Amino acid sequence: LLITFPYYSDIFIRSNNSPQVVIGYETQVERVTFDIEGMTCTGCETSVKHAVQRVDGVLKTEVSYQNRKATIAFDKTQTTRQVIVEAINTTGFKVAE
Repeated sequence: LLITFPYYSDIFIRSNNSPQVVIGYETQVERVTFDIEGMTCTGCETSVKHAVQRVDGVLKTEVSYQNRKATIAFDKTQTTRQVIVEAINTTGFKVAE
């Protein structure tokens, strides 16, 4: 079915199991912007965004291949910058040091 109707395949594999994060204090939220090497298209943006969103504690993700940046807001009691960097690096793109 997915091969016959690839345009509609996301309907069948979409998940409503997105994690919900509750934050008690604004001081727990950290916002960080990473320079990312190797992104050339919106597909690259999507790959990075999905990898980061799978990390527990990530609240908001904005990725731009044109600016070669990812801005992420996360609950620092649940994750760290290093965990997010590792998630991005697993996509084949690299966080510039």
